[in-house]
Amino acid sequence: VRRAETPIAGLTGATGLPHGSITTAVVSTANLTDLGYQSPPGITNNVARKGGDSRSLGTEINEKSLRILAQDIGLNERAEAYLRFPAGPQNLLAYRTLKVWFRGRGPGWEEGDYQAFIKLGSDNENFYLYRTPAKTTTWEPEAIVDLETWRRLRADVENRWLNGEQPSGDVACGVDSPQAYVACEGPYLVNVRDPGVNPPNLAAAQEMSAGIYRVALNVTTPEAELWVDDVRLSQPVSQTGLAAAVDARLTASDVAAVSVAYVRQNGQFRQINQDPTYRGTSVFQLGSNVRLDRFLPASFGLAIPLTITYARANINPDLLIGTDLRASALPGLRKPESWSATYSLAIRRDVPGTNWFTRGFVNPLSVVASRTQGRSQTDLSSAEASAYAVSATYLLQTRRKGFRLPFGGIARGLPKWAREGEAGKGLERADLSLMPTRIRLSSGLTRDESNSTAFRVPVERSDDSLFRPTMALTHLWRNSAGLTWQPLGMLNLGGDLASTRDLRVYPDSTTLGRL
Repeated sequence: VRRAETPIAGLTGATGLPHGSITTAVVSTANLTDLGYQSPPGITNNVARKGGDSRSLGTEINEKSLRILAQDIGLNERAEAYLRFPAGPQNLLAYRTLKVWFRGRGPGWEEGDYQAFIKLGSDNENFYLYRTPAKTTTWEPEAIVDLETWRRLRADVENRWLNGEQPSGDVACGVDSPQAYVACEGPYLVNVRDPGVNPPNLAAAQEMSAGIYRVALNVTTPEAELWVDDVRLSQPVSQTGLAAAVDARLTASDVAAVSVAYVRQNGQFRQINQDPTYRGTSVFQLGSNVRLDRFLPASFGLAIPLTITYARANINPDLLIGTDLRASALPGLRKPESWSATYSLAIRRDVPGTNWFTRGFVNPLSVVASRTQGRSQTDLSSAEASAYAVSATYLLQTRRKGFRLPFGGIARGLPKWAREGEAGKGLERADLSLMPTRIRLSSGLTRDESNSTAFRVPVERSDDSLFRPTMALTHLWRNSAGLTWQPLGMLNLGGDLASTRDLRVYPDSTTLGRL
């Protein structure tokens, strides 16, 4: 393994062709005589364990390559050995290039009949492919795959699919895949059966393969042989992750209090040994509380607090969620964002009344109003909501007053244990009140409306205006009245009457509307 380069894995297994057979084996430095094997440049014998010794326990260490032999490969057919990653999908986005050594053996390679290829993807119909000639006399030149080229071609396929185009590109790229979206550029090729179902993804590569691709019929040969060695990732991506936070508070005596917070981080910000999120985020929050009554004469005795809150969150994705597609390569991509604003105002009198009118009619009365607005957008949906609520409440609490009941003689006639108990004492001091201790009246009007729209694709299209939003509406008028009465010291009676009226106008085309 070369320094500053990470090996991926070995290749095992094989896939068949419509006819012929494929076998895989290992060729190593032990085959110097019979096969003329030589290691690629810079690749030498080594032990599998760090700090090991090739002479330990007399173990012989041989540098090895994968050997692929395929018979009867037809024109534009391929034979490949593949590996499904046993540890699950692998993330390759931390590197810029993929390197591999190829060497052919036997007729057909120098004549240009065969090409070697390496393939990454999800399955046999969704993959990235790179092919290159291989020589029989040398390993050089080394195959170097630019992963960014694959991603650029993948974005071209995605845009065609998002714009409603049918599968195409196979004829222009010289492959027989009429049911797939195909894009190519020189030795690079992308094949996607359905971009909406398990497309190739360098952020979660499931399968890797290497093999032989026949591009001409210049010579007649029953078998093709290819050696593959040292598949590895190189040129690590080194981008700085940045994060910033600002927090400020202002307190203006007892008149107002304001707090502001802002947090921002880019898509590369992460903790050590974690993958980047590839989603830049920014969050802004504002909270304020203003006492409007401080601007009125104190003689009014009013309390008028005004509360305002605002929150906004934006996401600037580097990649389309869960893919290796750059967001900048998809024109009209919907970027997730949300915001909400709430205003709340209350009016009440908090100074004790000096006469019966203020004590009985002004102080018990309070009014509360609130208003909320917001919007939320994801790559596949958009929603707007607004709501308001206005309520008036009258709550009169009176001190209990009554007259003593003539139960003292009865209490004194009880046995001592009952007379001195709580029941006896209560009976001796029993009084009767004819006035309620609490009177409650309230009336409130609420309206809550939301409209949401779902889209088929994450980019804006001309037919988006044809999608009708789904509306949810609640419009209610609630009224209630109640009182609490304590006729005796140990007896409480209460009652409430409430009504709710639906103010929403339903179209007569619906069952509920006709009802």
